[in-house]
Amino acid sequence: MLEPESPDRHASPQVKNPASPWAVSFVALVSAAVLFYRFRYPAGFLAFYEDDFFYYLKVAASLVTAGRSTFDGTHLTNGYHPLWMLTLTALYRLAPGKTFFVALEALTLASVLTVFYLTRQCLLLRTRNTLYIDICSVIVAMFSLTLMRGGMEVTLTLPLALGLLLYRLRPGFVWSTRQTLIIGLLASLVVLSRLDSGILVALIFLCDAVYERLPLPALARRAALYASGASLIGVYLVINKLVFGSLLPVSAQAKELRHHHLPAMTAIRSIAFPLAPGKLVIVVPSALVLLGLLVTLISPRRTPQLSRERPVLWALTIFPVLHILILSMVSDWQLWLWYFYPFVLLLFAGSLAWAHRAPRDPDAASPLWKAAAAVLCLFWIAYSLRSGAMRRPEANEIYPASRELETFASTHPGRYAMGDRSGLPGFLIRSPMIQLEGLMMDEQYLNYVRRQTALTDVFKVYGVRYYIATSPQLSAGCYRVSEPAQAGPDSARMKGTLCLQPLAQWTNSAVITSVFDLQQARPATDPATARAINPATDPK
Repeated sequence: MLEPESPDRHASPQVKNPASPWAVSFVALVSAAVLFYRFRYPAGFLAFYEDDFFYYLKVAASLVTAGRSTFDGTHLTNGYHPLWMLTLTALYRLAPGKTFFVALEALTLASVLTVFYLTRQCLLLRTRNTLYIDICSVIVAMFSLTLMRGGMEVTLTLPLALGLLLYRLRPGFVWSTRQTLIIGLLASLVVLSRLDSGILVALIFLCDAVYERLPLPALARRAALYASGASLIGVYLVINKLVFGSLLPVSAQAKELRHHHLPAMTAIRSIAFPLAPGKLVIVVPSALVLLGLLVTLISPRRTPQLSRERPVLWALTIFPVLHILILSMVSDWQLWLWYFYPFVLLLFAGSLAWAHRAPRDPDAASPLWKAAAAVLCLFWIAYSLRSGAMRRPEANEIYPASRELETFASTHPGRYAMGDRSGLPGFLIRSPMIQLEGLMMDEQYLNYVRRQTALTDVFKVYGVRYYIATSPQLSAGCYRVSEPAQAGPDSARMKGTLCLQPLAQWTNSAVITSVFDLQQARPATDPATARAINPATDPK
């Protein structure tokens, strides 16, 4: 039930315990190296961002220059998380051109350091062991850096979520009227930074209510106050409906065009397969922490030190499992690295749950703790150099293909269309581009996907001159194409057959990018000619 505000008599006062110089310096220097060393390439630094980041950037540039939320210059779209779009738009207005990217990296560095600081503040509520706090804070900050360096919205979500958790965990917090409104406001900012984080803010509310065994009337009153504090979400939904014609962003709807909503193995398998270095570093420790947290929370031996944190720990433990389950039910698309931000919060939960086991004397077992800190630093330096700072632009196969497309489009004006991997090309190409996956389109376009309209008919409706396909399948002299290509086996697709020769074609890391001129077609029905276009399809 709602309680009057009063300090928690059983809570220990927060102790001022500044971070050790080694921890702050390590996080700052490694993050700066990963984020800024990319600028050693005059133009190739674009390869260090996620392709989806450029959907944001293209729309942000349109908002600044034309005052319209559009990717292709014509159709209004809301296919993005709103708070990150507002942030990038403001940044682009203040610092256009290459300065924008430098400012973005400065913002990301500040975000990583904020994660480090907020993690320390939460752990200081549980232990005074400086070395334990510093090690755990470095771990959470470095995992956050792995997800943030690509320019996606988790750059805001992680620090905002930790700020919400700090407010909930602080001594003296009760679900009073005032504090319920405040935590609702904080929750709305987390949700607007990434909409699926609504699962977390709902879990925090529900786990607290279950732990307190609230009667239904008191639960309803608290829920009403919580929703009132989170009224910014309602404002966002109303704007969506009035301006874009739908409550939810079109990008979410595009990924939910399934024929049924049973859990999809495509989404679940993508957690581990392919197990790229970024996934390996995050998924394996997270799985171990998840098992440890379940054992700690379910154990019949209650830990009195966790009494205040237990509802929050349950929320953070359930969140990644429920998050993946819900995503696999609504969509059968692959999950990308930035979808794993619940795992970072899970690692934070583990550090909080086991903080009471750290020696009370900060200097106790110092050789062991110092050795652990040294190994941790060496690992993150090696990993950061290998996966971030020392990477070359060509390691991202989307980048060289995008540059080729940019050169091609400079001499071939017209309307383009592309599905997967169209973020960076859409940003670089000056001509308008239809995003065939529907992520940056509108409700009308999604209706074509729902009806599984022939792709060639869609090209005619949107006046497409050049179609860019990724590794199209050649059969009997014709290319079989399908959009959206990333959709799973249970999703609606638009299919088509192009009996044309590509006007241009490039191969990067075994990925073939083909450009078809839909108005000046040249048939390629002869099998020998078809094999010459794409030697990889030769059955020999």
